[in-house]
Amino acid sequence: MKVNLSKIANNKKITPIEEQVLEYIINNIDSVMDLGIRGGAAENYTSKSTIMRI
Repeated sequence: MKVNLSKIANNKKITPIEEQVLEYIINNIDSVMDLGIRGGAAENYTSKSTIMRI
């Protein structure tokens, strides 16, 4: 599902990977708290710092 992230990102420029991570968080809101930063990074094949930046 494609999500309109303009309200979440406050019209800031976000990279494609940041957009992917935000969509992942929104689509998996019930489980992301259990995953934590490391788990979220692993699930999205990105770094922990990308998750923190978002």
